[in-house]
Amino acid sequence: MITFLQAFVDAPKTIVVEPVWVTQARRGKTKIQFTAALDVADATQGGFELIGRATIEIADEDLTFQLQYNDPKARRVTPLTRIDWRPRHEHNNKGVGPSELRWLPLNECHSHDFADNFVFGETIMREDNLPVARPFDDPGSFDELLTFVGLKLNITNMAVVPSPQWPSAFKLVP
Repeated sequence: MITFLQAFVDAPKTIVVEPVWVTQARRGKTKIQFTAALDVADATQGGFELIGRATIEIADEDLTFQLQYNDPKARRVTPLTRIDWRPRHEHNNKGVGPSELRWLPLNECHSHDFADNFVFGETIMREDNLPVARPFDDPGSFDELLTFVGLKLNITNMAVVPSPQWPSAFKLVP
């Protein structure tokens, strides 16, 4: 199964249809999310998808993109790679992964790369939700983040992902 997943992660991909952010109330905050089907070699790959998640009350922060495999037979999702932009939580790898990353406090942008996590096997990837992360430099803006995500996940048309519609009412006007 890991070889099958690795081939998908490595392949150039395109988003099939422009994603639409959908609102979901969750834990006292308003979350927005999209799920997008992906093509490889001009064929939609069943079960493979890109998701985006953000918190509407927190503009330009707390945004996640995740490449995942949603196995319809087993009724489970296996996260493959996740990118957390300006997260509101700390991650420390819980002592696993390459020695330079163990217990490293990650309060800023970080990615959970397939290459760092698949060595633990598919079960741990599901149970621990990609336990190993590594920092990356903040791209600076949502548009630059899309460029970074496209390169990192090998998705050639990330620019079709619209910005979350964070309400301008939360911005202070001088």
